[in-house]
Amino acid sequence: MGTTVCGRRVLIQLMETLSSVKGASDEPVPCLPAVQPPPLCSGFIHPEKEDAILHFQSRFAGRETTVQEML
Repeated sequence: MGTTVCGRRVLIQLMETLSSVKGASDEPVPCLPAVQPPPLCSGFIHPEKEDAILHFQSRFAGRETTVQEML
């Protein structure tokens, strides 16, 4: 029961703080546009398609397998 009372106090304090920052008006608060970070893959060096095919290894085979062996 003590945590419920403490939680309510924190919630009331948070609501008071937010209302003092926002003010008494009901107008929406303008937000900044979201900034999208660059894709994670943009920082990696990608091999050429031909090189990737030549060095392909199946994760299911018990040994190293090339694409030509699979065909």
